[in-house]
Amino acid sequence: MTQRERFFSQMSANPTLPCPNWEFTYWETTLSEWHKQGLPKDVDTTIKAYRHFGIEGCHFGEGFQIPGGDLRLAPPFESKFLGMEDGVAVHVDGDGVKFAEIAEGQITIPHYLDYPVKSRRDWEERYKPRLDPDTPGRFADPDWDAVKRSFELSGKPVCLYLDSYIGYLRNLMGFEAFSMLPYDDLDLFEEMVETLTVIKERLIGRIAGKIQVDMVHFWEDICYNAGPIVQPQAFHDIVVPRMKRVNNRLRKELGVKYISLDCDGNFLALMDGWLDAGVNILMPCEVDAGMDILMLQERYGDRCGFHGGIQKKALIEGPAAIERELRRVQPAVRRGGYIPHLDHGCPANVPLENYVSYLKMKREMLGCGAEAISAPTK
Repeated sequence: MTQRERFFSQMSANPTLPCPNWEFTYWETTLSEWHKQGLPKDVDTTIKAYRHFGIEGCHFGEGFQIPGGDLRLAPPFESKFLGMEDGVAVHVDGDGVKFAEIAEGQITIPHYLDYPVKSRRDWEERYKPRLDPDTPGRFADPDWDAVKRSFELSGKPVCLYLDSYIGYLRNLMGFEAFSMLPYDDLDLFEEMVETLTVIKERLIGRIAGKIQVDMVHFWEDICYNAGPIVQPQAFHDIVVPRMKRVNNRLRKELGVKYISLDCDGNFLALMDGWLDAGVNILMPCEVDAGMDILMLQERYGDRCGFHGGIQKKALIEGPAAIERELRRVQPAVRRGGYIPHLDHGCPANVPLENYVSYLKMKREMLGCGAEAISAPTK
């Protein structure tokens, strides 16, 4: 049984094969905290951790994504260190976003200070030219026969990453300005979404006829625990038709069966639009945001599958809480159309011992994967 076969089985009703053992990566400081608890020091990346723990993929894993290209600024702006302000280091990243590195305990997190797209002029003069789909070198040009052979040998599902329609715009504008854009300048909002859409279409045209793709993955992160930050009518009128346009081409030209979308928070207000556009997998189904997997399956299980949905905080509490959480999602795993994993990256305050227990119980209770799980070094 290949992992691809098990993926297709699990995403169908009443699966008969073992579920893929997938996870949703880690906080930036999680692995370094686990090094203090016995995790080998050379296990210092998500991919190495997946190998160590016997996790098969897929989020931020290796060997699933075919070469695509750069779907954002090409070329990016120069990243710079701007100096110290009020005792903190200030930088500007490749998108032109200004941020400070703030130390909170043992964690260093970016605190965003200023966003570069404030007006139509900023967009038209500095950003839209760098989102030209014809920029030389934007798209990969691999040996497609070699790519196909590598997937045949690995037995993994063939995936393509296509980034976002509006999540990236939030990155460039900031929460408030992005949320207000459909009210302030609906035409500019539409122009921005169309620009990101055309890049995706150009990439599809380059790949068509070269390889069949099983799953395409998008990222948005445009919701928080109370709902979306995008104006719903603008989403329905402007974003959904373009997603549908792209998704129809994905199915027709690349043979795509599953179109997956990653959005944090409570995404219920956008569900119908995404489903109408052809999305048929949603993740990571954050429990604290009300995205209970059993509720989602009851409401949408005949139209959509889901990944994630396991409350990450249960791993902080310990084995008894982990067992309760896994029992809670057991019916969803048995029903199918659902691959269980944590509802976001594993936090740094989860003890390594608890994470190992979680993976062991997940394998035994939910039938996820078949690889051995490494125990922490004492």
